[in-house]
Amino acid sequence: MMAFIAQLLAFFCAFTAAKANPKVLASHAFGTTKDFEERGLFESTVVLDPTQREQIKELITNGGFYRIRLDSENEIVSAIHACELYKAGFKEEIVFHVDNDGNVVGIDYSAPLSVLSARRDCKKPK
Repeated sequence: MMAFIAQLLAFFCAFTAAKANPKVLASHAFGTTKDFEERGLFESTVVLDPTQREQIKELITNGGFYRIRLDSENEIVSAIHACELYKAGFKEEIVFHVDNDGNVVGIDYSAPLSVLSARRDCKKPK
């Protein structure tokens, strides 16, 4: 865990040094056929409105994908099964891959499993 924190701090230092404005705009989509809408900056906390909560419940129940997109030098898209996100208590891990100039060139997007993961039923999300 400490190694991850050190890597994350190194990323932020390198990214900040390489860019005057290190903010990356993230977008999300509720399913593979839905359009992307703004989610916020990668450093922000996400709060879903009531409509978005219903959309994510539908994805969880139907086995759909929740997608994110980063609008930086390159458009970067990743997806995760909504059920996995629900089982993780909506905790996300996003690892940014940057080039030598500090540009985001890729991401790893996952949901960490927890002790409560097995207790969460994707057919009846709360």
